[in-house]
Amino acid sequence: MVKPRRADSTKGISYFKAPLPLSSLKNQSGYLSDKDLLVESFVHYDRMFTVDGYTDFQGHSRFFSHEYNNKLSDFKKTGYFTLHTSSLYYQDQQLLQKLFALSQKALQALNVERDITPFHFEWFYSDKDQSFVFTEVGKRFGGAKIPKLVKHSFGVDLLEEYWKMQERRAEEIDWEQPLSPRVCSSSYVQLTNGKTMMESLEEKIPDLFTYEQNHPVGVQSQAAESIGDAFFLAQYTSKDAAASDMVSAKINKAFNEVCR
Repeated sequence: MVKPRRADSTKGISYFKAPLPLSSLKNQSGYLSDKDLLVESFVHYDRMFTVDGYTDFQGHSRFFSHEYNNKLSDFKKTGYFTLHTSSLYYQDQQLLQKLFALSQKALQALNVERDITPFHFEWFYSDKDQSFVFTEVGKRFGGAKIPKLVKHSFGVDLLEEYWKMQERRAEEIDWEQPLSPRVCSSSYVQLTNGKTMMESLEEKIPDLFTYEQNHPVGVQSQAAESIGDAFFLAQYTSKDAAASDMVSAKINKAFNEVCR
């Protein structure tokens, strides 16, 4: 599996069995050097988790986990994805703590002294092997408006806390780490498909707290080339992860009914 080092949202990913045709790959992708490419093992997995937060490497940190309902690599088949509060909060706290411990261990290798570091980890999980596989980490807060998910589920404002830390106001932060979410918060992203969305779904989604129409209603779209090509993003709350998956299926059904 080959992908650009400086890209995001599944852009520029290619799959090969071997050998790797790096010279032709460079030409087709527009990248000029092998240093611009990452070569990774293709991993079969069942679930994909994120770990999101920040740390100053001196005892102040936040760790939260989220989970994708679909495999991002299958976005052209599924047409949408949902990122929601991790099911591990409801099903397996011990496994959740293992995930946080693995992320903490990885962070130590990235330690920048006196640097307040936001992070967005992505981990694969195999139900058969009961093991996590590290996939990547970004020195940033996660996309799909993850900080808003954390705020609605746990009452922690990651962005506000981050800037307080930058201003050396750590004493103003309540450092008690919430162990369980108040609600399950979700970001649903509907990808473009070459068709036209005839009306907004903003008024049809229950317990909605964010709705962004990224591609105009009534204007034909182009088929998504990455998970950044979206008709709309909707954030909502539900009782738990299972309920979130039911809501996302209903949103996708409603979308198909207004798509021509």
